[in-house]
Amino acid sequence: MNKLYHRELGFPMTFHYPSVLAELEWSKHAEEQSMADRYGAIRMMDALHTDDYIPIEVEYDLDNSTIIKMLLRSKSSYSGNNVCIVVMPRKPRWFVKTVWYNRVNDTHRTLDASKYSVPAFRARI
Repeated sequence: MNKLYHRELGFPMTFHYPSVLAELEWSKHAEEQSMADRYGAIRMMDALHTDDYIPIEVEYDLDNSTIIKMLLRSKSSYSGNNVCIVVMPRKPRWFVKTVWYNRVNDTHRTLDASKYSVPAFRARI
């Protein structure tokens, strides 16, 4: 059963954020968004290291302890922006669904908790 989790509400205990260097395959939509972002063009990376990103939102298959999709936000800033990237971990390359810049000072304090599952026991990430 797939469920959606948010960092502020917690991830399930069985979720383990991978520490990997993942090669990327970009969707047509992600390619277009990388060029059309309101804060400027985003370089299309060939790979990303998950240690450089914070998981914000995770779609997770509880039955198989499998990550379906993740929204990651970069720890580093680029011209006052963080890169936000939605990836689907696949083999041999992770699939990039979309990408955008977010202002470093944008904290999104408008979280709609009703969209997310809240685990009884939370993983430490």
